[in-house]
Formats: sequence, structure tokens, C-alpha cells
Amino acid sequence: MNLTQNDIDEYLNKHLPYRLNSLMAWDIMMYRQKNNVDKQYVNLPISPYQDSLVIEPAFEISLVFGRALVQFIGISYEDGKLKELIKPKKDDITLKSLFPNRPFCPLTDIDLKENESDIATLFRVANKSVAHLTSTVSNNGEHERLSYARKAIYNLVLKYVPEIPKNRLWYNNEI
Repeated sequence: MNLTQNDIDEYLNKHLPYRLNSLMAWDIMMYRQKNNVDKQYVNLPISPYQDSLVIEPAFEISLVFGRALVQFIGISYEDGKLKELIKPKKDDITLKSLFPNRPFCPLTDIDLKENESDIATLFRVANKSVAHLTSTVSNNGEHERLSYARKAIYNLVLKYVPEIPKNRLWYNNEI
């Protein structure tokens, strides 16, 4: 896919920061609640599957965007394992769409390896609980690993796309 410089700038300045902010929004709200930073978060339920107009949607979108961002940097999930993204769909925007000569995140990347099981858990939960309606539900053990996965994905995207303006990222400014 051939993108213009204007398209690339739009992804760097708008689309990727938006997805990274959405990825980390639940973690920011939980941080603010735990540290009593903002009274609007004090009485919100901590568990993502309790009745909440704010927490639950933030939790669920973090999973969908987490999955999309991992695929953006060239990693897919099949048969319970992280794998190299071999052939993205024709209209998918990936790291190589923005920077054709830049390699995807390799499966051997140390940060990916250290968080591989957490990121695989994020894919699993996103696939069975959010992206598709299934009869299989996720459990608390999986939920506990998701914060680690989101933080790892956040760091991996910034590692492979350092051009994303940090001043547009809430997590950098909040925590």
C-alpha cells in the first residue's frame, strides 16, 4: 500500500496516538482511582465486568486496540501462539505501510519475549470475549495479566515507531 506523506503524518499524529491512548485508558483510570487522583474515579468499580458506563467500555476497547496494535507491528496470533504476520490484509495499515524499509517486530525481540504469554492472553481474551460473541468467558487470572500485556504493547509500538509524538500520549503524561 502506498501512502502519501500526509497519510503517514496522519497515522503518526492522530490514529496511532488515539489507539495507544485507548489501549491505556483503563490503566490510567485504575491508577487515578488507586491513588485518589481524581474524585470522579474513586467510586468506579475496579473489576471490568461490573456495571460501569466508563470502565467496562475502556477495558474492552483496550483489548481490541491491543490486538490491532500488535498486528500493526507485525505479530499475529494463531493456534494459541504469537506468530509473525506473514500477509496482512490488502487494506490493513501496518508498520511497513508507514515505513516500508523498517522491519516488523521480530518474535525474538526481548521485550516481546518477556511478555509473550501476557500478549497471547490479551489476544485470547479479545478473541473470545470482545471481538466475537462466544460462549467461552475469560477469567480473573487472565484479566490480571492484561495490564502487563497492554503496557508491553504500548512500549513495543513506541519502540518500533519512535516518531509518534509523546506529547499526544496520555499515559506518558499521567503515570
